[in-house]
Amino acid sequence: MLKLLSSGAGADTTSIGMRACIYFVATHPKCYRRLQEEVDTFYEENKLDAPLMYLQTQQMPYLQAVVKEATRILPSIVFQLLRHTAPNFSVRGIRIPEGTPIGISPIAQNKDKDIWGPDANDSRPERWLEDEAKTKYYESASMTFGGSGPRMCVGRNIALVEMHKFLGQFVRQFDFEIANKARPWVVETFWFAYQRDLYCDLTPRNFTAI
Repeated sequence: MLKLLSSGAGADTTSIGMRACIYFVATHPKCYRRLQEEVDTFYEENKLDAPLMYLQTQQMPYLQAVVKEATRILPSIVFQLLRHTAPNFSVRGIRIPEGTPIGISPIAQNKDKDIWGPDANDSRPERWLEDEAKTKYYESASMTFGGSGPRMCVGRNIALVEMHKFLGQFVRQFDFEIANKARPWVVETFWFAYQRDLYCDLTPRNFTAI
C-alpha cells in the first residue's frame, strides 16, 4: 500500500500538473509568448548558463501564475477527499450532524463563477497578478495542488519545485506546439485527472544545451 501511495500520489500528481501546464501554454499563444519572454529576460539579465534553481523561478511572477492557473483548471486529484464533521458544525446556517462525511469537488470549487468570475472556465494566468487582495483570496479558495492546512499533502512543496523548474527550463530550451490540434488530448477523471495522447512537436532553441 505504501508503494502504491508513493507511486500514485508522489509521481502521478506531479506529472499531471506538468502536462496541464504544457497544454494550457501551448494552446494559448499570448500566454506562451509572455512566459517565454519572462524566462528569456531573466536568463539574459542574470547572465545564467545553468538550469534554473527553484528560488530563481520565484522571481518570475508570470511563471508562478501559469502553474497556479493550470492546476486550478485541471487539478491532479478530482475525487472528493472526505472529512468527518466536528460537533456543532454548520454551513451557511445549515447544521450538519457530527461525524457526517462531507467533501468538495476540486473541479467544481475551482470553476465556481462566484469565486473566479464569468471567465472561470478559461485559462487566464493574469488573474493571479491583477490584485494582491484578490490573489490571496484565490489562493485560499482554490483547490489547486496538494490542499492546505494540517492535512496538506506532505509532498506538495517538492512537487511545486519540480513543476516550476521543469516549466521554466522547458520553455527556455524548446519551442513547442500541440501535434494533433484536432484532438490535443483525452482527459479521464476518476481519482486522478489522467491525460492521454498529449503529443507535442519540439524544436530546440538556439541556446547552449544545459
